[in-house]
Amino acid sequence: MTKWKLGWGLLLALAASLILTHTVSAEPTISIYGNHTLILKKDSDENDHLLGWGWNAFDQLAISDNQTSVPKEISTTIDQKISSVETGDIHSLVVTEYGEVFSFGSNDSGQAGTGEATTTEPELSQVMAFEKDGSDEFVERKLSNIIQATAGDSHSLALKSDGTVWSFGSNQFGQLGQHEYKATGEKLTAEQIIGLEDIVQIESFEHHNLALDEDGAVWAWGENWGGQMPVSFAFTKTPYKIKGLPDITQVATGTSHSLALDEQGRVWSWGKNDFGLNPNATDIATPFVVPTLPAVEQLAAGAFHNLALDKQGNVWAWGDNAVGELGIPVSSRITQPPTQLTAINDVAEIDAGNRYSIAKTASGDVYTWGLNEYGQLGDGTALNRSLPTDLILSLAEGVEIDRETITLTEGDEAQLNAKLIPKGAVETEIQWSSSNTDMVTVSDDGKIQVTDDMTRIEGNRAKITASILDGAYTDTVNVIIAVPVTGVELNKKSVTLERVPEWIGVTEDTIELEALVYPYNATDKRVIWTSDDPDIATVNTQGEVTSVSEGRTTITATTIDGGFEDSVDIEVSVPVDRIYIKGYQNDLYLEQDEEYQLEYRIFPLSATDQYVYEWESSDSSVVKVKQNGELEAVSEGTAEITVTTLYKRKTGSITVHVYPEDYVDLSAFEIAESTVEVDAEDSIRLTPTFYPSNATNKKLTYSSSNKDVATVSQSGKVTGVSTGTTTLYARSADTGKVDSVKVVVGTTNDGWVVKKAKDSVLENKYWKIAFSTDINPDTINNRSVYIREESSSRKLDIKVALVSNRELYVIPEDRYDRGEDYELYITDDLKTPDGEKLSHKVKFKFRVE
Repeated sequence: MTKWKLGWGLLLALAASLILTHTVSAEPTISIYGNHTLILKKDSDENDHLLGWGWNAFDQLAISDNQTSVPKEISTTIDQKISSVETGDIHSLVVTEYGEVFSFGSNDSGQAGTGEATTTEPELSQVMAFEKDGSDEFVERKLSNIIQATAGDSHSLALKSDGTVWSFGSNQFGQLGQHEYKATGEKLTAEQIIGLEDIVQIESFEHHNLALDEDGAVWAWGENWGGQMPVSFAFTKTPYKIKGLPDITQVATGTSHSLALDEQGRVWSWGKNDFGLNPNATDIATPFVVPTLPAVEQLAAGAFHNLALDKQGNVWAWGDNAVGELGIPVSSRITQPPTQLTAINDVAEIDAGNRYSIAKTASGDVYTWGLNEYGQLGDGTALNRSLPTDLILSLAEGVEIDRETITLTEGDEAQLNAKLIPKGAVETEIQWSSSNTDMVTVSDDGKIQVTDDMTRIEGNRAKITASILDGAYTDTVNVIIAVPVTGVELNKKSVTLERVPEWIGVTEDTIELEALVYPYNATDKRVIWTSDDPDIATVNTQGEVTSVSEGRTTITATTIDGGFEDSVDIEVSVPVDRIYIKGYQNDLYLEQDEEYQLEYRIFPLSATDQYVYEWESSDSSVVKVKQNGELEAVSEGTAEITVTTLYKRKTGSITVHVYPEDYVDLSAFEIAESTVEVDAEDSIRLTPTFYPSNATNKKLTYSSSNKDVATVSQSGKVTGVSTGTTTLYARSADTGKVDSVKVVVGTTNDGWVVKKAKDSVLENKYWKIAFSTDINPDTINNRSVYIREESSSRKLDIKVALVSNRELYVIPEDRYDRGEDYELYITDDLKTPDGEKLSHKVKFKFRVE
């Protein structure tokens, strides 16, 4: 096998002031050993994907199949990019971009290095190490700063950027070396090997190790049955320096033989030679140069055969060829000296394993040949190949399920199938999942199973997802569980709607009914809505009921699935808007012990409910009221009588005044003897005359027919608002009789005619003023026509335009202020062409809103 030093590790070593002159420049992206294969394959974005195939009985491929003859993508489950791969006999290692090591596969001797005594590691697991902390105490932490890893049958080695070597796993043949923390024995956690320093490359096969230091010297330890080391021991835990070698740049080792590459590109070999691995016919521990090879730049040693890659990208092979592992036609089992493979060229990487080989070209094509008992060649067969076979490796770029939607019922099963995109892509494990496992489950092979009881499940839909590469690509299928309807129930049993006359402002009433379809997760919850009498009330497809006319009808909801029904009684009524008690403007005057029958009227007259709920008196000691509205005046005082309707509790009221028995009735009254005159912006007090003069109740209620001309208070105070004429009215609280008087509002006491005020004037309002005679334009100025702000007495800037000699336009230069009151003045400085003054000067107010 060939082990590679990582390029980024060189940078770390340089940072630590180590000058490593004997390194391999490339990072290993292919690795074989026993009966399984690992490679790194780049996608179109130059991201590496971990692929594997062959034997997987011990999870050394971290896939679900026991073995596979076709390449499959391995789920890494780590958040670091993998830089290099390494296979052992039945376990695997990867080194990440951050110099950490992860393992998977067999761990029966601790070769996974996780610190845990497990049989296998089915997923990528962190390799741990015992290292000294700042206080010189050993602590367990992640194995880090690793630039290369190598693996044997049941042990593993790792090389740090500082040139130290760490080992873990089986130590049956001393292959772990010696440690300070735990000197000997099987190791579940990596420890540093004593006696190795400034190492730049490590190599393992079965139970034997090689290490290359920065000076080009080669060190060996572990098993020695084939003469891999120049010592007489069958195995040793102490690294020994191999003598007889020049400065070496690369090493490789097989079952019981070793190879080394010197600076001139020559290949040296030593060890067991029963398959012609050395030019010497006998086993030999002294290194010899392999003859007939051109200048070589890469080596690979398998169990019983070797590969060499020359500087032109050609592959050379020698040794055992029983199953075609040399990549040349089998003419004899043993081939020596080395023979060039003619089937491939432009090769960039090589590796050799247990009777099979692998090569990767500069363009990324992968070739395999040799033993294929467990599918380790990855060509989809179990046939041995004596010539290199090109593996077509297309990475998956998506996953697609064979359907988009599937409808099932309780207890159903169905098989879903998913395929990778593009067709022929490298197989990768498809993970299946369900969004609602209580409703529907899915097996690892895509078989779905619906629960037998949907009544306890919320909803009736779920999504089944197929994903690859830890969710990098997904596809989903919608699963609909057809749950039959078992019944329907409306949220109302009876409803009263209103139909209001248009003059009140609302013409109809609505309510939206809700149909509760059972079970709540039924598939088809659609219902059909109908009205027994659409002339009374209608219903739309959403269950909204609208009143049409007074009366009663029934609304029914019928399920489409199963024809289940439920209904609600609808009553449409005309509601009461208000109720009045007949009286004299809400006041009634009674003598003590007098009885009186009140009358009421409910509006609208078409209201469905014309009944009274109750009559009440605010003070029964003054006035009592029966439930038919009959009053009894009990004692002197005042009480409020209230009537309440039966429907919606509308109320009306009247104030009842009770006088003693010596009450003097009012027979007549007079507001004033003649027309009332008042100046604009001035007030006078009315003095009405009552007949008889000793009448008990002289209360009058006043009103004005035109409040813009004159107003009147309830005490009889009349105020002139603007010049003009209006009528005042007074109503007797005793008899209800009415009297009226004409009111004339003249000019102000200083001679101004006051015009009716304007409210809600626009901010840019202009005024048009018409005269009955021509106007002299020379008399138009800011004394004859102006606008004044009332709050500040400030005159506004205005523009006055005379049109057709008898019309003036008064235009503000700026906008009026909102909320302010203003006055427009036309003074007697404005004259006719003959010099005559206006008959009256005029002013009026306006307010800007």
